[in-house]
Amino acid sequence: MATIVEHLKAIVGADTTAYETSMKRVTAVANKTGRVMQRAGKLGMLVFGGLGIAALKYAASFEKALGEVETIIDTNVEDVDAIRRSILDLSQTMGVDATQLAKGYYQTISAGITDTKDAMVVMTQATKLSIATMTDQETAVDVITSALNAYGLAASEATRISDVLFTTVRLGKTRLNQLGGALGRVMPIAAQVNVSFEELNAHLVGLTLAGLNTNEAVTGLRALMINIMKPSSEAAAYAKELGLQWDMATLKSKGLTFMMAQLSEVMNDSNFNITKLVQNIRALPAALIASGAGADAISKAFRDMKDAAGETETALQKQMDKLWKELQNLWTSTKVALIELGTAITPTVKRLVQWMTRAAKGVAKWVVENEKLAVGILKWG
Repeated sequence: MATIVEHLKAIVGADTTAYETSMKRVTAVANKTGRVMQRAGKLGMLVFGGLGIAALKYAASFEKALGEVETIIDTNVEDVDAIRRSILDLSQTMGVDATQLAKGYYQTISAGITDTKDAMVVMTQATKLSIATMTDQETAVDVITSALNAYGLAASEATRISDVLFTTVRLGKTRLNQLGGALGRVMPIAAQVNVSFEELNAHLVGLTLAGLNTNEAVTGLRALMINIMKPSSEAAAYAKELGLQWDMATLKSKGLTFMMAQLSEVMNDSNFNITKLVQNIRALPAALIASGAGADAISKAFRDMKDAAGETETALQKQMDKLWKELQNLWTSTKVALIELGTAITPTVKRLVQWMTRAAKGVAKWVVENEKLAVGILKWG
């Protein structure tokens, strides 16, 4: 059968070379476009399939962490959907993984902050502190809740506690993860004798600047306060001889800094023997530093602690403006979007999985009931 080109040649004797060349090009482009579209389709399936899998993975991980929260709250009273929304919103605002935040929320409630709104306040502040100090959220939640519990403070005091902790890290030779692991051993005692959180941390600043590590400083302060609370008969007699007020009542009413200032006044006496007064070897370094070389640093830190309001927020904003944090915020916002997508498609996937499970059980049952036939089919296959 003659082609269109051949008919043209026969009828009009036209030169169809240009036409033929154009048609070849059109055909080549069409074929290439078809291949590209086919590949694009496959790529699209891969991309959307991958997104679906990622969405389900992140959604499942988040819902698991949120499910743990549900086990320790009264779901008949508390609005789980509101908690879920608050955590996802905080994730996008702070650039912190939503699943990590859900775990931090669980940790906060487990630590005794049982009111869900208060727990969100504390966890939010702990998240800010963790970013400001470049440490993990678990540590920040632990140290803030421990301080609130030790001093019997309301959740609204979490910001003040956070600001003092940040100031301690800023002024002293310590990090938040070091403080978090050590403060729990001294805060209950300090609270019992009315040594404020600010005063306690001011002493930690002075002791660490003088060369003690965080654990040594905490151990020393703990031993020193116990020594003052329960002095031996010899130490009590020696304090009386020196004219010192060395007892729990003075510690509770005037504070540790006052007592160290007293001690400083008798340090230069050539007959003074500090080991007769401070008989615990672990307390001795803390007493010597706090009443001597570290006294000025402690006084300055104490003043700074009293004026620490806003320290965490200022440091947080500096970190939020960094490129690393902007990139982290982008990634966490993407993950939140995937969590929402995964949550939306979960019911459909559940139904599919349930159908596949029923089908698998049905096949298994048939094989058991028709073992010989099943074996025969396999051999035939």
